[in-house]
Amino acid sequence: MFLAMLKKIKKEGCDKTKHHLPISEADLEILRNCGVFSTDCPKSLQRKVWFDITLNFARRGRENLRQLKFDCFNFAQDENGCEYVEMAYNESTKNHQGDNLKDRDFECRPRMYASGGASCPISSLRKYLELRNPKTDHLFQRPKDSVQNGVWYNSAPIGERTLNDMMKVISKDAGLSRVYTNHCVRATTITLLSHAGVETREIMKISGHRNESSIRSYNTDSSSTQKRAYSGIIQGQKPALPPSAAAGSEQQMLQLQNSNQVPAVIDQRHFANSYGFLNQVANHRQFDIHNSVVHVHNYYGGNQSA
Repeated sequence: MFLAMLKKIKKEGCDKTKHHLPISEADLEILRNCGVFSTDCPKSLQRKVWFDITLNFARRGRENLRQLKFDCFNFAQDENGCEYVEMAYNESTKNHQGDNLKDRDFECRPRMYASGGASCPISSLRKYLELRNPKTDHLFQRPKDSVQNGVWYNSAPIGERTLNDMMKVISKDAGLSRVYTNHCVRATTITLLSHAGVETREIMKISGHRNESSIRSYNTDSSSTQKRAYSGIIQGQKPALPPSAAAGSEQQMLQLQNSNQVPAVIDQRHFANSYGFLNQVANHRQFDIHNSVVHVHNYYGGNQSA
């Protein structure tokens, strides 16, 4: 009867279920450039640290936020000398509560690496920890209205409601296309990795999912870039390039023609930028496999290809 009712609702056009949507590419760009994650004031610095932690560790929207302490992260370097941050202990989460012996065999130690520049998550976290109030060990403390003696935050922790509505407030202040929730950031992490071709098993090591079927609910839809591409293919048109992307593509094509050399590595930004450079290449072919877009192209239009 339950299944029959679900079918009836769908036939009547009343199925309007909305899962936690990932943050769109355009809104991610707005977040990076609008100043809502500035490191120059207490509130925006705290927002950036929260967003970086939630995005890089695929944290659930409201899980354990109030319990995080200032010493819950380890700063370290890998064998190549690259700096990263990871959790100092294994948290009790929805899928891993510690009451199952199988949890001992599950390793979930994601890392947040330094990216360099003003938006580096490691630099932001270091600055945040240096400016926190030493009187309490809470990670998320209430921002001060006025900065004094190099301390930007009060000793009192942020309220649970404020933490739970963090992404909603950020969405409104940044003027995003829609109001996102905290859990949308987790969905964004999984979607970005999946669209980049990362295997589901590897994504599980970051998200902490127990099985692969759980991740599919986050990645059931194609990205806006993919949808534009599919629509253009159906209509027999090439997707329109933004002026900046088109200018960059023409410039790189001229450099390629003048040098008569095929670049060994193509910048990943071209893949993420609405076809970017690849649309200008002769004999370009495209097909999809396992939720990834594969491009095959010939730089010279002849037998020599890459």
